Amino acid sequence: IAWLIIIAISLLIRKKTTIILFAITWFLTGHLLESTIIPLELYFEHRNYLPSIGILFAFCFYSWNSTKSLKILTRSFLVAYAGLLLILLQETATIWSQPVVSAQLWAQEHPLSKRAQQYLSILYKNQNNQIKATDTILSAHKKIPKSTGLALQALQLKCFTGTLDNQTINNITNTLQAGDFDLIAIDTIGKLIDMLHHGQCPELTISKLHTILDKLILNQAYQASNQQLANLHIMSAFLYRKQDNFELAMQNLDIAAKLSPQLNTYL
Repeated sequence: IAWLIIIAISLLIRKKTTIILFAITWFLTGHLLESTIIPLELYFEHRNYLPSIGILFAFCFYSWNSTKSLKILTRSFLVAYAGLLLILLQETATIWSQPVVSAQLWAQEHPLSKRAQQYLSILYKNQNNQIKATDTILSAHKKIPKSTGLALQALQLKCFTGTLDNQTINNITNTLQAGDFDLIAIDTIGKLIDMLHHGQCPELTISKLHTILDKLILNQAYQASNQQLANLHIMSAFLYRKQDNFELAMQNLDIAAKLSPQLNTYL
């Protein structure tokens, strides 16, 4: 309601001054790109910067092109705003200068953010703290059980720590068919196949990887993306080729080519 009132006022006074209409239009148009169905990453604070230029432009314009009383008001606001930004900059820089601390804070503040939990896990992994890295992803998967990306990352990290067992594989695999679409899952399967190829995870067999791929292929969320469904079939073809089952390898490559015609698939 507030935004509708603001838009209405800026339209009504546009003949007296177009600056306010420009500022509001710039701000809202910027956020159409940042916060709606237009496919940019949703909600990052820095994405307010460009839309905010419209509002700041209006304040600066009236600070130098208005009555004396309004000049004092707008200039006072700009000084106060600049001071606030300096304080926020100091606080933000202090947090960002401590990557692990900042990652822990973000993970605590956003427990349902896959990105926040994955980032914290990566930092733990970079510190060679595989146990904390694994625990972070396992905890996140419990909170977000429909995340196929977190499920497979949990499996991958358990491989690294040597704690993977059949029960864990079955539990994780059973969540995949009804899970949410996640590009991280595709990437992680590639890493799991690579680990299998180098004998780094003996508990994870080709048969179990086939089951994981089959579950994702049957997942309606993945079926909605021809490109990613094709990638899953290509991975299946690689595994069948590794088993010298060229007939099923070709069947999967044919399906992949029909779903997403790519030169690499044909080659």
